[in-house]
Amino acid sequence: MTAPLVGKRVVVEGLASKPELNGNKGTATSFDDAKGRYNVKMDAGGIMALKPANVLPDRAAGGSSLPFSSRP
Repeated sequence: MTAPLVGKRVVVEGLASKPELNGNKGTATSFDDAKGRYNVKMDAGGIMALKPANVLPDRAAGGSSLPFSSRP
C-alpha cells in the first residue's frame, strides 16, 4: 500500500476506542505494511499505530482534506 501521509503533519479522527484522542496532532513517521497502520509521533508525546481511516492530513499545516488526493 502506498502511504502518502508519511512525513506529513496529521490529525487523529474517528477513534471510537479512545475518543479523547480525536483532534490531536502529530507527524506520520512511517507505515507498517504488515499491520496496515501509520506510526504517528504525537505532539503530546508517544507514538501511536493508527489505521489510515483515523489519520487525516492537518489542513492547518497545508495538507489536503482528501488523504489520497493526487496533488501536483
